[in-house]
Amino acid sequence: MPSGQGLLVAAVVFAVAATVALVISWAADGSARLAGGIGSAVCGVLAVWLAGSWYRRRAYLE
Repeated sequence: MPSGQGLLVAAVVFAVAATVALVISWAADGSARLAGGIGSAVCGVLAVWLAGSWYRRRAYLE
């Protein structure tokens, strides 16, 4: 697992990817819409998990 600042950077990257996938799911049709929706959910969950891990590690160190 990445440490410290790396967790936060990874969380931001996944949050941006989730936003892009959500926009794709709104704009596209058919299988691209489904893939965008699933990708948005997966990236969103990963972003929240990584941000939570960063926060717990930061709270533990302080």
